[in-house]
Amino acid sequence: MNKVGVLYGSIFLLTGYVLLEQFFDPYWAGFDLVVQRHQDMLNHTAKFYNPWQYRIFSTYLVEAFLNIWRTLPFQEMATPNFLGEKGIQLSTHLPFILVKAGLLFLFFRLSVSYLDQMGIHSLRLKILGIWLLSFYLYPAQFSADLSLDVYIEAIFYLLAMISLLNNSWAWIPLITLFAAFNRESSGFIPLLILVFHFSPFSRQNLPGTFLGNIFTSITLKEKSIQTFVLSCIIYIGVFIGLRIYFGFPAPQTVYGNHSFLDFFSWNLMQPTTYYQWIRSFTLLPFFALWFYPKWPTFLKMGFWVMVPLWLVIHFGHGIVRETRLFLVPTSLFLIPGILWGISSSKYPEPANPAS
Repeated sequence: MNKVGVLYGSIFLLTGYVLLEQFFDPYWAGFDLVVQRHQDMLNHTAKFYNPWQYRIFSTYLVEAFLNIWRTLPFQEMATPNFLGEKGIQLSTHLPFILVKAGLLFLFFRLSVSYLDQMGIHSLRLKILGIWLLSFYLYPAQFSADLSLDVYIEAIFYLLAMISLLNNSWAWIPLITLFAAFNRESSGFIPLLILVFHFSPFSRQNLPGTFLGNIFTSITLKEKSIQTFVLSCIIYIGVFIGLRIYFGFPAPQTVYGNHSFLDFFSWNLMQPTTYYQWIRSFTLLPFFALWFYPKWPTFLKMGFWVMVPLWLVIHFGHGIVRETRLFLVPTSLFLIPGILWGISSSKYPEPANPAS
């Protein structure tokens, strides 16, 4: 079998593996909840209205697929129910499964493309990368529906990083536009522009000082600043527009938590937080730290620009035992950093971007 066949075969098998592991996980919420939450979103009655109701991209993506599905002749056939109470009624649930499978497949494929753009071309390392991602993903569905918005968010971030590594700056505002309709944490995408703007990896002739790099890069890369400003305007416009359209009620209390300190202390005090982090991450952070000195500059800068703030926001406003919330940092920095560390490849320095 050729390399392409091995790669796509691996992605296909790992997609199926993640789906089966998540559906059989004892913490899986079940398909009835999936269908109910989808309908609640369409009816503008999402359980946690602020912020769930603003995350409409995945809802309307699924609804578009369902509209196509309803036109197919076989979808009305009587079908068996698998897996018992939380099981699969094919005529009702199969469209949701197909969308999730498609998103997982795309996520794995884009993860491979991202590694390619970084300069990691070894087929073994690529398969190792998606294998590590799959083992991270299977326990990440803790107490949730399909969480399609989380996977779509990771896809948008991968597209953004691939575009930036390709010097395709013009795609970032469009990616930001769609991502802002998906999850509010897409606001980090414009910040990635600054990472590539100031990162010395892409400039061979800059002065050696940090301030020199900044001021010279502004001259060389005015288009990156323009792209950054435009992307920020788009994100803020969508963020405010959604809240004007749907309203802006106070966030509901979750497990008795309301304030930043409530969530932060609650997350730290929950035994399931540590159990889930061990299930999902195992030794990934330790290996990433071990190989950190070998990371390329843009990966180091991106990590420090994004990951600490990502952790603080989610510890202070989310339920961090739901480890899928950290799919973006894991797929952008942790696993690529590990693969870079064990790879003998070097990032190819591009020509002067101003030329």
